[in-house]
Amino acid sequence: MIENTDEFNVFCDTLALIYHESRNVRHLIRAGLLNSEPWRFVVSLSTNRDDAWREIAPLRDKARRTLSVEGALDVFTTRFHVSLRDLSEMFANTNWRHAKLYGGNAWTEITKLTLQLAEALQSKNRNVVYQIANQLKRARHNTGSLQEKIARLEKIRENRSA
Repeated sequence: MIENTDEFNVFCDTLALIYHESRNVRHLIRAGLLNSEPWRFVVSLSTNRDDAWREIAPLRDKARRTLSVEGALDVFTTRFHVSLRDLSEMFANTNWRHAKLYGGNAWTEITKLTLQLAEALQSKNRNVVYQIANQLKRARHNTGSLQEKIARLEKIRENRSA
């Protein structure tokens, strides 16, 4: 059972963003740089950013309710049939450096930090949990911090359901 609920929510939010971003693996597949089979459930996500978030956000909510790292990871692995470690390897693929407008290598460090946060949450190392969660909150990508990205996606999701 997770004691650090705020940090666990950061974990679940970031996990959702990583899977959301992983839908761009389709660009490596189209270019013939990756086998499509392991990624077929990931590429089933909408190509539209907002629609893809609407598909993923309920998984993030379900992961949060598990209150366990294993449970949260299982929510996403069950749906997409690839693990966070698989995603880490995919984002580290050197072919991403040629894909200027799509995620890839920029998400490698975010994925590594998320794996570290999972380990810290499991070991209940409060100092490390707090430190890594704060690094993830401040982590930046093309369109700002991860927190800002989640806020934008959630706002679009809320406006659509209103």
